[in-house]
Parts: sequence; C-alpha cells; structure tokens
Amino acid sequence: MKKYVLQALLVVCSFLIIQGCSDDDNAIDLKEVSSAAAAVPAKVFFAQGATEAATVQLSVAVDAKSPEAIGFEVKVADNSEVSADKVTFSREHFTIEKGKRSFEFSCTVEADAVEAGMTKLLKIDFMSQNAKVSHLNLEVPVEAEKVEEPKPEPEPEPEPDNTIVYIADFKGTVDMDKQNWLAVMLNEVQVAGFFQTSVAVGTAPSAKRIHFDNYGQDIIGVAEGDLIHITPLEEGAVIGEGASWVANPEWADDANYVYMPVLYSGAYTEWEGKTAYIGAKISLSGKVSGKICNAWIKITVSAGGECEVDGIAYDAWGYDIKAGQTVSEK
Repeated sequence: MKKYVLQALLVVCSFLIIQGCSDDDNAIDLKEVSSAAAAVPAKVFFAQGATEAATVQLSVAVDAKSPEAIGFEVKVADNSEVSADKVTFSREHFTIEKGKRSFEFSCTVEADAVEAGMTKLLKIDFMSQNAKVSHLNLEVPVEAEKVEEPKPEPEPEPEPDNTIVYIADFKGTVDMDKQNWLAVMLNEVQVAGFFQTSVAVGTAPSAKRIHFDNYGQDIIGVAEGDLIHITPLEEGAVIGEGASWVANPEWADDANYVYMPVLYSGAYTEWEGKTAYIGAKISLSGKVSGKICNAWIKITVSAGGECEVDGIAYDAWGYDIKAGQTVSEK
C-alpha cells in the first residue's frame, strides 16, 4: 500500500539570549537562557488499508552553538493522543555536544496507531538533563485515510407473478366534431393522448382527423406519406417482438402536433364501426425517457367518427403483451 511520509521535520529551538550577555559562546550563562520551540511538523499519513509502520526523520536544532554538552531524553508525552506503545524512537537519549547545534533521530509509528478517517496528535517531549534549560515539545499529526465502504449492490427487483398492469376504468370519448385532448395517465404521468384536428399536414389536405400520440415511441401502423396510420389489432395480436412497428419521431415544442399518428379520418376509415386495439410502446416517465413498455388501448370507433376508449394495459417488465391480455401467461 502506497504510503506518503514526509521524511524531514525541522524543529527550530531558538534560544533567546538576554541583552548584555557576552558574545563568547563559552561565556553564555545558561541561567539567563530561555528556550522557545517553533516547528512545522510533518504529517504521518497512512493510505487506505496500510499495514506497514511509517517512519519520519526528525532534526532538532538550536539557534546557537551550545556552550557545553547538553543531554536530552525523548519520550512520548503523557497527554499524547497517540499511544506510546505504538511509537518507537531510534534513540531515547541525545546530546548536543559543546560547540554543536543539533541532533537527529527517527520516529516510527505503527499503522494501527489511529483509526481509519481519524487524525491524532503524537506529542513528543525532549527533556533536558540540564535543569537550567527548559524542555522542548513537538506535535506531529498522524492521519489514517478514511476507508470508503463499498456500496452494497441493490437487490434485484423480484419479478411479480403478474407483470401486466390492466386499468379497466380508463375510459373516455374523442369526438370527430369536437376538438379536445384526452390524456392517457399512468401513475400521475401523462404517457400518451388523443386529439382531434382538421389542419392540413404536408401533402395531406385539410381534413378532420383523430390522432393518437405516444410521445415519440414506436407504434404498430403503416407510414402513409406525411402521416402514420394506426393499424387496428384484433384481440390476441402480439404487441412486442416481431410486430409491425413504425418509428414515430417525437415532435419538439415548436413542431406541429398534426404529425401525430392517425387513428381515424375521412381518408382512413379502417377503424370505422370496429372495436379493436392500438398497439404502442409507452414511456412510463412521459415524453423524455424512462422504462419502455408494450401496451394496448381498446378503441371503438362509430360510423360518425366518435372514438370511445375502453381500458388500457401494459407489461411493466417490457415483455410482449397480447391485445386484450390482462394477466401474464406463465
């Protein structure tokens, strides 16, 4: 496991000399020396799943040459957030020799010193063996990267015994002489609709028509010039694989709604006086996207062009459905 360890940690121990002291190093009076530790501590970092200990090199220095040999003992401070039994020093006793300014050592931290996602402070005390010199202390952050728990795979949706949704009470009327919109609503989402108009379409002359729009999904029918004529299906006809589907491009907001597939008109009367079924694909989330299902809508068209809607069904799992079918065939 890749480990990021900052290898150098500089601790600057500035011994502030009271004004009036001699410039001669050997003449410095330790009674009149106060110490101040300033540090930019390294961060011990453990990546996800790290199991190996991390080591940092520490270099401790004083501001001026020491006027005499000064010994230090290093230990984990009593108030350290990282337990002493998780930390090892390369040495426990150090001496700044007379005329010298620094000593170096390494500190090793076990990988399980902190919990994943936590940062704790390793506090180190440098205790001077000379009572005239204050002890120094240092804080080193120790961080273990948070382990991202894998998201459980969602349980597959159990397939119900009956995948067909049948809505027997979906009823309505579209009159050739009354311009109105009959919406097909499923779970409060509009998935299709019927509409009467008499506007000219491309090469087709102005004429009264009853259209059915399933918002750009395929429909069982025949392309006739600028229009699609919807095929009346007999009960039991398969709506799904192998059916005579026609691509029905979705019209944009600025497109003309009269390009919707035609259910009935003066020039297209195959539905006249019949009870039959529209075979269509519907998007359960409406116009834009969603699960596409095979559906039927039961229609009766009178000799005068009045269109009665009497029930709708679709297979919620996208399976084939037969015209008039209300229960899955297992």
